[in-house]
Amino acid sequence: METEKISPTPQSIDDIQESNHEYEQDSQYPKASPMLKIAGFLLLFAGILIIIHWIYITTSSDLIDTLMSTGVYDNMNITRSDLAAVFNFCGIIAIALSLFTIIGGILTLQKRMFWFALIGGIVGIFAIAPLFFFVPNILSLTGAILIIRSRKEFH
Repeated sequence: METEKISPTPQSIDDIQESNHEYEQDSQYPKASPMLKIAGFLLLFAGILIIIHWIYITTSSDLIDTLMSTGVYDNMNITRSDLAAVFNFCGIIAIALSLFTIIGGILTLQKRMFWFALIGGIVGIFAIAPLFFFVPNILSLTGAILIIRSRKEFH
C-alpha cells in the first residue's frame, strides 16, 4: 500500500501575508513583564496619594490652627494667612509634579515613551508627602527603578 503525501490546503496570498505580519508584530515587541505593570501601578498610586495629601493640607484649617497654637511661629512674625499661602504654593507645585507621575504611570502601562515615563517616576520622588510618611515618594522611586530595569520593553 502506497502512502500518499498529504499537502496542506492552499492558502491565498493575503492569508500568508497576514500571518507573516502577525508574526512580525509579535517578535518585534516582547511581552510585558509583571515588573512593568507593577511600576505603572506604583506610579499611579503614588501620584494619587500625593494629590490627596496636598488637597488635605491646603483645605484643612485644623492643621494650620494646630501649627499656629504650638507657639513656634510667634517669634517669626508669621500669621495664619502667611502659613496658609505657603501651604497653598507648595500644594500647587506638588500637585503639578504628581500629575507628571500619573502620566508616567499611564505611559508605563502602555509601554510608551520610556524617557517621559522615567521622568514621571523621578519627579514623584520630589513631590513630598510627609503626612503619609513619604510612602508615595518611596513608591515613585521603586517605580522608577523598575522602569529602568524594563527599558527594553518600551516601544
